[in-house]
Amino acid sequence: GFANFRYTQTSTGCISDTTTRVAVTPGPTVSVPDSFLCLGETTTLVPNPVTGGTWTSSNSSVATISGAGVVTAVAQGTVTFTFRDNSGCSSQPSAIVTVNGRPAVGITGSSSICITGTTQLSPGTGGTWTSSNGAIASVTDAGLVTGVAAGSATFTFILTSTGCVSLPTNAVTVTPAPVVSFSGPTALCVGGTTQVSSGGAGGVWTSSNPSVASVNPTTGVVTALAPGTASFTFVETSTGCASTASTGNVTITHCFNPDFN
Repeated sequence: GFANFRYTQTSTGCISDTTTRVAVTPGPTVSVPDSFLCLGETTTLVPNPVTGGTWTSSNSSVATISGAGVVTAVAQGTVTFTFRDNSGCSSQPSAIVTVNGRPAVGITGSSSICITGTTQLSPGTGGTWTSSNGAIASVTDAGLVTGVAAGSATFTFILTSTGCVSLPTNAVTVTPAPVVSFSGPTALCVGGTTQVSSGGAGGVWTSSNPSVASVNPTTGVVTALAPGTASFTFVETSTGCASTASTGNVTITHCFNPDFN
């Protein structure tokens, strides 16, 4: 709008002539499309009317703003923005923009697991977990990781209350299970022996039926003790991983010829 002004001198009571009209230009206004941002996110502010001018952040250590009005969240906190148009008029400060931090995440269990083994991530509540490679390791929203196949995977967490995404966790490595097999015969007479093999890995052998066939835990030598069947599993010392499949059965019988083996 427009206004005129007059001056009254206190000592004399005399009044000046009226000034020429002064035009009052309304300042620009600023709209904020996103009042909440996560670290690294951006939003664009638009002045009204859309004219040339300069943007200013009240706290550029929390969020910066470009000449085009693009806001970038750089640290947790709150901030407002003002716009000064080319005629010299400034807006009122914008609505407050809150920058939320990334959720803190970590591996509270082991960072190396076996296939079908598990470990735990933190936090275990309040959001959604995602695996970088679900074919290697799956994860529940409670943060429970299960090894699926050999390899490594990282995990990210979305905090429900803010929608902010964590940085990836450190990698969880899924170790392959040892492969086991017979390197000797699978049909024995009582008293005979055969050999099971783990491909050279060091560990401990176990028999499924030690009253029928015992196995030396270190060497893998199987000794037939009674008629029946038995299979054997192996736990690798360096990883703690067990063979996912047994050797298959060895069958033991009473033989008429004690030299059958």
